[in-house]
Amino acid sequence: MYTSTIDIKSKAGIISPAENDGKLQGEFYDIFLNHMIAIAQELPSGEKYTVKELYGSDAWVLLSKGQRLEVGRLMAYMVSKRLIPYEYAGKLNNNHIVYRVIR
Repeated sequence: MYTSTIDIKSKAGIISPAENDGKLQGEFYDIFLNHMIAIAQELPSGEKYTVKELYGSDAWVLLSKGQRLEVGRLMAYMVSKRLIPYEYAGKLNNNHIVYRVIR
C-alpha cells in the first residue's frame, strides 16, 4: 500500500472538509488536486490504488463517512474531466473503485 509523503491536512493550514461545513470546496479542492498530481509522479503507472490509499490512510480516518464519500466523488469527477493523471481501473470485491496512474 502506498503511503503519501504529502500531508493533505497541513499543506495549507485549514483544509479539513469539516472546516468548510463538510463540503470539499475552495482551498481543499485545490490542495486535493495538487496532491493527486504530485503523488502520481511518485507512483508507478499500471498499479491500482483506492482513493483511501492515494489520500493517505492517516488523513482518511479523520474524515467522517460523508466526507469520505465526497472525496470519492471529487476523485471520480477529476478523473472523468482528466484533471488528474489517473484512469478508472475497476472495482474491488468490496465495491471500492480503484484507479491507475497514467502517463
